[in-house]
Amino acid sequence: MPQRLPGFPGLTGKDIIEFVLVTQGYWGKHVKKACENVVEKLSLQDIQSKLIWNMSGGEARLTLIAAAIASRPALLVFDEPNTGLDPHNRRKFWALLESIKKEKLF
Repeated sequence: MPQRLPGFPGLTGKDIIEFVLVTQGYWGKHVKKACENVVEKLSLQDIQSKLIWNMSGGEARLTLIAAAIASRPALLVFDEPNTGLDPHNRRKFWALLESIKKEKLF
């Protein structure tokens, strides 16, 4: 996950997530479904249509987190993932990681 959003001012949060999914081998309806799933899990409905340059730092960070986890990678490595997140979004982020952990472990 990059530190900052890529320099494409015309892209929305949804565009960023979909772009990452395509680079990870998703295509067609699978891109849409995976994007919708992560948007719902992180409650990003408000910012998915927002241009990346108009996002707050926390919104941009959540968008990058969503892009990182949307393809359901086998391994997630985060370095200071809370940086830039407000307390509410920090709790949401950690709850999401907890749910991912429960899904992956048996």
